[in-house]
Amino acid sequence: MTIKVLNEPSPKLLTTWYAEQVTQGKIKTSKYVRKECERHLRYLENGGKWVFDEELAHRPIRFIEKFCKPSKGSKRQLVLQPWQHFIIGSLFGWVHKETKLRRFKEALIFMGEKMVKQPLFLGLLTMLYHKMEKMVQKFIC
Repeated sequence: MTIKVLNEPSPKLLTTWYAEQVTQGKIKTSKYVRKECERHLRYLENGGKWVFDEELAHRPIRFIEKFCKPSKGSKRQLVLQPWQHFIIGSLFGWVHKETKLRRFKEALIFMGEKMVKQPLFLGLLTMLYHKMEKMVQKFIC
């Protein structure tokens, strides 16, 4: 089993890499995560009206890694791991072929304790508010 732990930000998006590793059995996950990884790879081959835009998917990851820090240790840099690349990349990378509107506008994400939830989601909310959305209507934390 290959587990890739990043110590510094990845210069490239790891969404598809993570999906491939999960579907090949190199990273163990729940059946629901595996199904999402399979869906991601299937849509890459034939997504119909949806395309995966790596630049749009990587933009929020770069934003979070640049501007957000963990709550402990003010000098440390937040480095998102491949599974976090998959979540964020899936949410922001899948867009309509013609309009470039995002496919997913809502997500229900469950994470265990000590999984860097607060900086991750606060970073996403900040980025959505300031960079991508004209108005964020509601937040549920």
